[in-house]
Amino acid sequence: MSASLDGRVVVVGVEQRAAAFALGAKGATIVVIGADAEAVGSLVREVAATGARAAAFVGDPSAGADADALTEMLTELY
Repeated sequence: MSASLDGRVVVVGVEQRAAAFALGAKGATIVVIGADAEAVGSLVREVAATGARAAAFVGDPSAGADADALTEMLTELY
């Protein structure tokens, strides 16, 4: 029996496709981050098409302003 991740929010990099799908299948809300808006949006759409909740953040959270923006987005949404 695998553990449910219902109600959990998981942040994954756009290059972590397999993790996004696996964690979404377990019920987690997936927040995809990355600098390439097209790649981020594509992965969010693909994850959402499986029935999982997904959101996008375009930017570099290792940078000060983007880190603050990601924190604000997560706080507001979840």
